[in-house]
Amino acid sequence: MVTEASHPPPDAAKRAAGAAAAAVVEDGMVLGLGSGSTVAHFLHALADRDVDVSGVATSVDTANQAEALGLQVRSVEEIARVDLVIDGADELTPDLMLTKGGGAALLREKVVAQMA
Repeated sequence: MVTEASHPPPDAAKRAAGAAAAAVVEDGMVLGLGSGSTVAHFLHALADRDVDVSGVATSVDTANQAEALGLQVRSVEEIARVDLVIDGADELTPDLMLTKGGGAALLREKVVAQMA
């Protein structure tokens, strides 16, 4: 039985999700780099792995974070496809539908997701 007390703190869960996502990335991949706190954990975990990848960011903030960690960021115009998109969801509904917010990155998130 899962109880509220058995759930990890939100930051620990986000860190674990970021690490799990980084673990499936392979050399040569072109990544869609989403936005938000879980993606920030993913970027750190990815940089720690030292894999040869590039990514297209869905926000200026994500692009800046990725570049600061030594990750190669490319523009949408430079790539034909994205191998894997890593992005979080803002809400999980009771019927297990994931929803995204309506923030400034929403359009770029949709463009990058469509490229995957």
